[in-house]
Amino acid sequence: MVKIKQKRCRYYLNRAFSALAIVVMFLTIPYFLFPPSSVFAADNQAIIICINPGHGGKDHGATGPTGLKEKDVNLDIAFRLREKLSGAGFKVILTREDDTKKPLDEIVNFVNASNADIFISVHNNSHTNREKNGTETFYYSQSPAGRILAGCINSSVVQQIGTLNRGVKAAEFTEIKGVKMVSALHEGAFISNPDEEAKLNDAGFRDKIAEGIYKGILEYLQADAGSISAGKKLSSSQSFVRRVYNKGLNIEPDNETISSWAQKLSSGAVSHADFIRNLFSGSQMTARNLTDSQYVDVLYNAILDRSPDNTGKSFWSAQVKVTGRLAVLNQFLASVEFNGLLKGYGLYGYVYSGSVNTANFSSQNASIASNVLNISFLNGVGLKGIAAKTSGLFRDIKDTEGKNKYNIYVVADAANYNYINTQIICKSDKDEIKKAAEEIKKILGAGTVMKQAGTSQVSDVVVIIGRDLINPAGFNNSTGNASISNGSIVINILNGQGSFGIAARTKSSVEAAFKTSQNAIKVKETKNADSFSYKKTKILIFTEAPGVEDAARQLKDFLGTGEIEKSGTNPDNVDITIILGSDYKK
Repeated sequence: MVKIKQKRCRYYLNRAFSALAIVVMFLTIPYFLFPPSSVFAADNQAIIICINPGHGGKDHGATGPTGLKEKDVNLDIAFRLREKLSGAGFKVILTREDDTKKPLDEIVNFVNASNADIFISVHNNSHTNREKNGTETFYYSQSPAGRILAGCINSSVVQQIGTLNRGVKAAEFTEIKGVKMVSALHEGAFISNPDEEAKLNDAGFRDKIAEGIYKGILEYLQADAGSISAGKKLSSSQSFVRRVYNKGLNIEPDNETISSWAQKLSSGAVSHADFIRNLFSGSQMTARNLTDSQYVDVLYNAILDRSPDNTGKSFWSAQVKVTGRLAVLNQFLASVEFNGLLKGYGLYGYVYSGSVNTANFSSQNASIASNVLNISFLNGVGLKGIAAKTSGLFRDIKDTEGKNKYNIYVVADAANYNYINTQIICKSDKDEIKKAAEEIKKILGAGTVMKQAGTSQVSDVVVIIGRDLINPAGFNNSTGNASISNGSIVINILNGQGSFGIAARTKSSVEAAFKTSQNAIKVKETKNADSFSYKKTKILIFTEAPGVEDAARQLKDFLGTGEIEKSGTNPDNVDITIILGSDYKK
């Protein structure tokens, strides 16, 4: 009888364990089928992550006992981290992709201009005491969110590589203090420690650090992705409101106006098109008393965020006379280009830092002598820092009395980055302005002098930097985009078919094939397209730079497929973008 009871007991226990196993299996299946990288798969492409591989160029960072340089280790970890994040659908930006050194203030400006949501600075530690070891992560002392991010990354990396956990620490480092988004500075291991240097010299160990940072970011996003998305949407709406007021009405709106409209736009209570219609049909637009030609200029700048091309301006100016302004306004708002911009704003946000150009600004220069000429420098090539550095050539030029001859009034981006020739634009016929323009041309060694008069002109001379101005006298362009400075054609490669790593593999083969050709090609970025449903590969031409069309045809031959098209929008500031469709099999 006892044996029978024991058998029954074992029978029910076995059934209980079997049932438990089935429950566990069903609970864990989702984890294996849907790994952490897909937790936010639908929203990842809306999140931008900027990675700074610490040091570079002459700044080696720390050097290990056997000569291993921190700058090289940091860059390799950053590349591996980018691959993991890009594979999960995130948009990823690196502050450097080669062995160059950039000043910290330039890095901070670049990161802030990138509209990123998260900033990670990758470093490895050093100490005079070679026994020091372990992993630590820093956050800006005034950022509670930064502390959470740093904590997630630090614990995740320690779990991956098994080093001593030195903890999470507050800091005032420029690169995490100066950026406007949540940030962390990570120190993976001590390169000064012989044991940890040996580990850092191993690619597998570096990949584990990258994996740890990657999983730490995912852990942080599980708690905060919603607020990042909402914050991006609101910020984007605020920038959009400012642009339409600035470019459409020539007015700088107050904070209350910006906030009110932005809340309506970000919540979906008002569409972007209806917001523009509301402003353009009001008394403030009527008061501008624009000609038809000026009205078309405003439509292009306020709605499409660019200056008009000659053909488009002629066509729409004629249409205004035939159908009226409201009809043309509605056609702009219904255009593929405008709605494509709105889609981009939804994915990546929109940043606008421009301001209204009115005569009132002249009061800002009340302390400047009347004989000092105002010069503005606009970046017309997309080369980071070129406008600021070019303007530096003129800051200390003196007149015969030893006073500053020029006042640098504005340093900013031009309306687009497609300028081939540098333009030196005089705002009047005054002899002193003409002489100044000729002097500017002589100093730069490039440029075409021209006149462009108009109302509300504050600058006496405006210099729009084109591609002919590659290395102006005294200007060291070592921190810029080398692909532009050496005449290369800049392209992006997008994964539009979903095959893992195909964009990165194509980058390597394209750069190797075109490295020494007449149309040398530099791949600026590889990333996912807006979807993985592209059946046909597309080769989109954005600029009219020399050799671009030939390069597009050569790329088509090299890929063995591709439909070549021209596009009026250039969100990534490149010459060509390749979107790899499912017809591309390499």
